[in-house]
Amino acid sequence: MSIQWLGTQKAVFIWAGLMHPLCLIIYRLWIGRDFKPIDVDKPLNMFRRRGGLLAGGVVLSILGLALALMIYWDWEVCVAAAKITGAAHS
Repeated sequence: MSIQWLGTQKAVFIWAGLMHPLCLIIYRLWIGRDFKPIDVDKPLNMFRRRGGLLAGGVVLSILGLALALMIYWDWEVCVAAAKITGAAHS
């Protein structure tokens, strides 16, 4: 579909190349520089709120809902695009 819509696959490879550094940046922002070993023998406190995990879940839920609505609204476009082979058209 990248070839069909953009005429090239450059965007796919650029995105793939940026994913690892982007994930590293997100990981460092989330975890910070203070890495400490965790004691796996001590039971986990299930009553402690974890704000970052909750915020991430909310953001991903909203993003998933938005993408699902986008597919729902443009279903005919998605079906038409899936029936056309992108590699055959230039």
